[in-house]
Amino acid sequence: MIHSYLDMKIKIILLSFIFLVIGVLNSFGQKMIIQARKKEYVDNIFKAEGDVEVIWEDYRIYAQYVEYNRDTGIVIARGRVTMVSKESVISGEELKFNTRDRTGEMVETYGMMKPTIRFETDRIKQIDDDTLTFNTLDFTSCAQLVPRWKITCKKGRIKKEKYVVMKNAVFWIKKIPIFYIPYLKYPVEKDGRATGFLFPNFGYSDLRGYYLLNAFFWEISSNLDLTIGLDYYSKVGLGNYEELRYLFRKMNGFLKFYYFDYSQDSVFQTDSDYDYYLNAEHIQNIDFLNTKIILKMNYPSDPNFLRQFNNNFDTVLSTNFNSSFNLTSSFSIFNLSVSASRYETYIVQEQVNEDDEVEQVGLSRVTLTLPSISLNVNQKKIGKLPGYFSLKSTYESVERGGYILEGEPEFDSDTKSNRLMVIPQYTLNLFKLPWLSTTVNLEYHNTFYGRSKDPETGEVVDVPLTIGYQMVKAVLKGPSFCRIFDSKKNKAKHLIEPEVTFRYVTSIPEEDQEKMLMVDLKDYPSYSYIGFSLTSRLITKSKLKDGSPTEILTLKLTQQYYLDPEAAHRNQKINDTYPEFSDITGSIAFKPFKDFSLNINVSYNHYLEDFTRLSAKIAYDNKESVVSGYFSYSKIRNPYASADYFFNRSVIRGQLNLNIPDFPIKLYSGINYDITEKEFRSASITAYLDYQCLILNAEFKIFNYLGREETQFNVGISFGNLGMVSGFFGEGE
Repeated sequence: MIHSYLDMKIKIILLSFIFLVIGVLNSFGQKMIIQARKKEYVDNIFKAEGDVEVIWEDYRIYAQYVEYNRDTGIVIARGRVTMVSKESVISGEELKFNTRDRTGEMVETYGMMKPTIRFETDRIKQIDDDTLTFNTLDFTSCAQLVPRWKITCKKGRIKKEKYVVMKNAVFWIKKIPIFYIPYLKYPVEKDGRATGFLFPNFGYSDLRGYYLLNAFFWEISSNLDLTIGLDYYSKVGLGNYEELRYLFRKMNGFLKFYYFDYSQDSVFQTDSDYDYYLNAEHIQNIDFLNTKIILKMNYPSDPNFLRQFNNNFDTVLSTNFNSSFNLTSSFSIFNLSVSASRYETYIVQEQVNEDDEVEQVGLSRVTLTLPSISLNVNQKKIGKLPGYFSLKSTYESVERGGYILEGEPEFDSDTKSNRLMVIPQYTLNLFKLPWLSTTVNLEYHNTFYGRSKDPETGEVVDVPLTIGYQMVKAVLKGPSFCRIFDSKKNKAKHLIEPEVTFRYVTSIPEEDQEKMLMVDLKDYPSYSYIGFSLTSRLITKSKLKDGSPTEILTLKLTQQYYLDPEAAHRNQKINDTYPEFSDITGSIAFKPFKDFSLNINVSYNHYLEDFTRLSAKIAYDNKESVVSGYFSYSKIRNPYASADYFFNRSVIRGQLNLNIPDFPIKLYSGINYDITEKEFRSASITAYLDYQCLILNAEFKIFNYLGREETQFNVGISFGNLGMVSGFFGEGE
């Protein structure tokens, strides 16, 4: 009897508790679980005490005492309260939270956000599901128990999983204040970008003096941002730039503009008080007729202005600037293209002046094409005839001006040419087998010039000229040979693929050739030749791992025999003759495993008994390895110019990276040595210190080439997710 009474009492208590929990669940509107040592429910107020745990939606609340008012929907928690969500963990002395509008506040707060962000504040408020506000804050993303850096600020807000906005922020390293910034937007996401000032980069240059690079990044929207930079150089002047980036569903691009204002005592000798540089790209797709628009701008006010700032020594001798507009549309088998372009090549040469002093002289060559209109017909079968018919037609107005160098084809400079090119083409695949294929192309080239040259005076006259020639080209690929090598772990396939090309071009009457305007290489007609190439490939595939086959070794050898040597060499001679054979060219690409590669490319001219091109590069690119980097050698010789031609160069380049495990400093070093001039173009060493959450980048460079004698040193610093300024021209990268 007693046992029955106890069982009944237990059931009543359990049933009452169930109803109590159901009442709480209904009041929250969502599933809630509350666990505590002691619970009671009086006058619509639920109280829990002793190791209380509240589970509601994505929230977890831990406290010693929790009180919930069913009428107001307010939860009050005391006793070292901890509130956990998927975005953060916040602890404090007291919490007041409204479950209906998801607002609340916590006092004496310590918080954490992914991945390593920590903050402290006397009071933090949640004003909606995603936003917290505060009046004072100590903030860091350093994972150390004693942070190596922190930011203190007054007033701001936290956007969960996005960013932290701080006003009147002060950066501290240990206990030392470093600098003040009025506004900062710190990205919470790793590698994220948010509105705010980037950490400045500062350094010294013999050429430009002390410099300080500053930038402000503005995240206008998720697909639109703007970077504004201000650069100060003590010996030169002040530069500022804007970089706008955008990405929409059917268009994307960027716009960069740099303006430099020279100081009155600038060490740069210029004809103007300022210089500028515009670099832009816009790509847009239009549904009508599958239209695509591409606009590119790469234009300096003075090419030498960029040379004084650019640290890329591949552009020391020659730099190209290309601006263009291109619109393409397609319908059925028709393709229409309308374009305009400006192509400038800027070179620097050493010349002896009247005082027998060597000086550097900048020269420009500009080719302007305005407009260029092309209408092409894609390959189309005609009735039951075998093969395919296609048509290319282009109208161009081309103007060329500037220098002509030794060893270049003869061009008509400082003149304008209007031409219409119409090329019907017929393609026939005679047979196509897995190991053998033959393709024949028949073309008829017609070019109509609006102007021509007087053969007697050489002057340009308004007399039309029509040039026409036929071309037949046959390509025989194969027969190919292969052999399979099989082992327990790997399977290898060795392929040998020969190829023979024959091209015959009818000649143009000599009197017509004398009348032609030659403004670019398109005006030089094709030539007849017989070519041969042999390719050898080694392909392997592991039997133990899934994946695609890997080509670990490729060897290729090619040469041509010219049936018309004068046309093939564009009227240029080598050793007072037109060679009948081209350079022998060969290439080797060897990649025995993922991170190692060897590439060799050679062109040998047996008339000169010298290499016209030779490049070799060996690289080991394993980021986790202690040592990585590359070493390369390159040689270029113009076969039509003298041996001491200015652009004939042999250069050694190398880079060595050192990454010792468990050592905080990574070292990157590089050299660029000109064998021809027997001097270093440049040498650099960069130390990258990742001191847990403090990143320091220090770089030292030496330049000595073509009058550019300079020593550079710059330092950049970054805290957590905040990046450092790289500069418009790459300083500090």
